[in-house]
Amino acid sequence: MTPQPTLDQLLDSIELLLESQRALVLEGTADSLPVLGTRLSSALGQLLVHAGTPHIAAQRQRVEAIQKQAMTVGTMLNRRQSDVRRSLDALGHSHSHISEMQARRVYAPAGLLVSSLSTRAMGSA
Repeated sequence: MTPQPTLDQLLDSIELLLESQRALVLEGTADSLPVLGTRLSSALGQLLVHAGTPHIAAQRQRVEAIQKQAMTVGTMLNRRQSDVRRSLDALGHSHSHISEMQARRVYAPAGLLVSSLSTRAMGSA
């Protein structure tokens, strides 16, 4: 069984994970975020062991700084998500416009399918 990390080790680990998360968000590298999020959740779960102890009370300023760091990363993620949503909405609008133009070229005004070939011989049975 592995020994439990000390409070200082946990806080160091959380700070490093948050910094890595911030760097990934800034770089736009989303593929690594789920694994990093799992590691961060695990570290935060281990931190609960220290909740309400004098040791965590002595680290109050550091914990508050970590909280601010996490909120900053969360804000960055929300902004990225909003940017992506706007881009996708713009693509969707553009896509529907392209589809309408394509439909006008394929269908005649009466709603009949028109051929791009100039003429076609129609067979009779």
